Amino acid sequence: MLNQLQNETQYKLEVKMTDLVNRLLTEADERARAVDDVKYQIDMKDKLTKEQSKNERDELRDRYN
Repeated sequence: MLNQLQNETQYKLEVKMTDLVNRLLTEADERARAVDDVKYQIDMKDKLTKEQSKNERDELRDRYN
């Protein structure tokens, strides 16, 4: 009887630990994706800013040449 109770408790603990690890891994993946999204948005904004700056310089250069 005690052995059966111990086995059931151990099984429940293993299930809870597995669920916890899976949830932590999922959350870590979500955070990594969020960081990647932010990095991508920053890169795109930098690219657009550089392109706008280049276009403005070219426009001024053309205007004064």
